[in-house]
Amino acid sequence: MKYTKAALIWLLIIPAIILNGILRRFVTEPLFGDNIALPLSNIILSILIFFIAYLFIPKIKKGKKADFILIGIIWLALISLFDFLINMSNNLFVSEFFYAHDITNGNLWFLAILMCFVAPMIVANLRNLIEVENKKKQRR
Repeated sequence: MKYTKAALIWLLIIPAIILNGILRRFVTEPLFGDNIALPLSNIILSILIFFIAYLFIPKIKKGKKADFILIGIIWLALISLFDFLINMSNNLFVSEFFYAHDITNGNLWFLAILMCFVAPMIVANLRNLIEVENKKKQRR
């Protein structure tokens, strides 16, 4: 149930990605140009992902550190799959897919991917959601 909730929470990231793309296309690109708008957009998206995690990860309740690491891995897999499917649906070839992930051309998409991985653990730490394991040594 915990991981199902995590996947459902991740679904909230999709509208953030779409709205962020709209913001980039119609606001930041006309104002700043593509060279600034693209990295700025990915920074904004990373902040939005963290904000979504901060608001909704506590709905999962407390868990072990490993739970939140696994949630980060699930989110990482989901955003990678989403990204791949969107690119394939737009008939982008694999070389174009990798070009879009090349930081040397100003695309900081990797920040959003990285944030999906680390945000659940960071939020769990900030919101005190990690259960403390009691390992008392028994004396004989």
